[in-house]
Amino acid sequence: MTDEEFFRKWRMAESALMAKEFALALERYKELLYSKHDLSRHALAEIGNVLELTGEYEGARYFYESAIDRLGDEGAYERLANLLVSDLFGVPDYRKAYELLRKVEQARNPFVHLLLGRLYKGGKGVAKDIEKAKVHFLKSYRYGNLIALRQIAHILREEGRLCRAVMLEIKATRKIWPIWCRDPEDPRISG
Repeated sequence: MTDEEFFRKWRMAESALMAKEFALALERYKELLYSKHDLSRHALAEIGNVLELTGEYEGARYFYESAIDRLGDEGAYERLANLLVSDLFGVPDYRKAYELLRKVEQARNPFVHLLLGRLYKGGKGVAKDIEKAKVHFLKSYRYGNLIALRQIAHILREEGRLCRAVMLEIKATRKIWPIWCRDPEDPRISG
């Protein structure tokens, strides 16, 4: 498969995913995975993503773990950690999620830092540390996640810094509301 053909098929898979045609997207990503192209293994995390979106969590976990083992895929670390903190596999595995996120902490991924902040804030899988939580929420915000502002405001409210907390809530709402009106699924306002 030529590079041009590979990237054309990749765009077709992405288009199917964006159109929520999950069966077609899965078929296209699997076709790419089994092609003999140098970049074919990059479809692993995308297959995991499609499986997660369709509720096939064990399959998603398998493909995320494969993407981590074979590629060290940053996105797969974050996605797998997100699955592990949910109760989809019985009891949440906060410690394992924390360990995964620490491996990609230097990434400029807002969701890695949002999740690390939540783990530190709640003392889940790690010793509770509000200052570290604030640092990660701030990084998440700086890397583009607006929900992190609300997390910081919540901490400030708990510390009794109500005026600053309300100001941050207002700032967050002013930034989030216009985005939400255009696209409620925009990644900058998810979390």
